[in-house]
Amino acid sequence: MKVIRDSYLSKYQVQIEKDMETKVTGLFGRMLRVLLKVPRNDDQLMVDSDLADEHVKLISVRGVEAIGRDVDLFTELFAGHSWGQIAAFLQRFKMSDVRRKSLLSYIRQDKNLHADIQKMLLVIVKIAQNEQLYFAEQLYTAIFDGDGDHDTIIRIVVTRSEIDLADICEIYEDKYKRCLQTDISKKCSGDYAKLLSRLIKCTDKFDNHFNIIEVE
Repeated sequence: MKVIRDSYLSKYQVQIEKDMETKVTGLFGRMLRVLLKVPRNDDQLMVDSDLADEHVKLISVRGVEAIGRDVDLFTELFAGHSWGQIAAFLQRFKMSDVRRKSLLSYIRQDKNLHADIQKMLLVIVKIAQNEQLYFAEQLYTAIFDGDGDHDTIIRIVVTRSEIDLADICEIYEDKYKRCLQTDISKKCSGDYAKLLSRLIKCTDKFDNHFNIIEVE
């Protein structure tokens, strides 16, 4: 996030927070600015079990519905913590719930949540639970959304190519019983398809007639 903020400032000569204050207002805007300003501690490898339990107790007192309406509560639960820490909290929440419902389910079912806040919370929870599954689902939606959401396809394939794209491909196959590379090759064409194919390193199990396209 720091790199994005610095790049935005360098390109547009204004802090991203300043532009966001004028373009994204209200409670949703305040929550987004919290995520921008509070650096996430991704170097934290150890999970603080006591903190996860404290967060579960906090929800039991305040109520799940308060997450999307209280900036301070949102900040306490989701700002600055590593994804592993948030995942531990989510797991303990489900274990403590009398109906064994996940926080994801509660957020989805809350009809009173502002649509943008609900979407943001769902993204945070999904990434914390399984980041690669989240991107696999985003790719599937982008590929089969009409003519294809090519901006999303490019963004995910390029940005994750040196991080976890192979894992995303594997999860995509496991979930949809389809090969990501095959699906993209059918949606895209020309040099565009060739470049994406070079980035994707998944094994085709479901279309033996598909040949990997090499960039000349």
